[in-house]
Amino acid sequence: MTIEDIGALEFDITCPSCKSNDVEVSQKILNIPHFSKVWLYNIKCNNCGYKHNDMLNLESKEATRYIYRVENAKDYTSKIVRSANGTVRIPELGVLIEPGPSSTGFINNIEGVLQDVKEKVLFLLKNAQSKGEREKIIQYINQLNSYIERSLPLTFIIEDPLGNSLIVPYDEEKLTVEILTEEEASKLKTGYLIFSTKKS
Repeated sequence: MTIEDIGALEFDITCPSCKSNDVEVSQKILNIPHFSKVWLYNIKCNNCGYKHNDMLNLESKEATRYIYRVENAKDYTSKIVRSANGTVRIPELGVLIEPGPSSTGFINNIEGVLQDVKEKVLFLLKNAQSKGEREKIIQYINQLNSYIERSLPLTFIIEDPLGNSLIVPYDEEKLTVEILTEEEASKLKTGYLIFSTKKS
């Protein structure tokens, strides 16, 4: 994976959280193998600490669904490129990650995504209101640990109405790529961050 300089761009942006103008924007272009050039940018507010990371495809893509049949530890190393508009599904674990107004893109592998899910569930455990709720959360954490530690089979799905997400598989024969119909794409949520550019 190579990184190219995107060149100078100035952004006129206010923090969506505190409306401060003390905001830093960093950016770069990534060449992702088997995909295309993507613009990766990071926004950080020095006033309140708000952060937003995202990536935008610099080429036009169709609404796409990627389905990867994960069967072993090597499959767990497959790379996941998820844009802020991507929906992630893992049916065996009941995982559904949908975009929202503060959604961010990321690049990770399948094991890393499961670890991120585990961190969020551990946060829920701290706020459990009853013994029954706590027991259910602990049971789910144990299930996640089993998948992570034993590389159990699962189905990893990404759907993106803008085609900006991708699975880079360890084994291409286990990957299915489908073009979504307009109806399917219209049912998916999207996450947007709107800002304007200054003309130099």
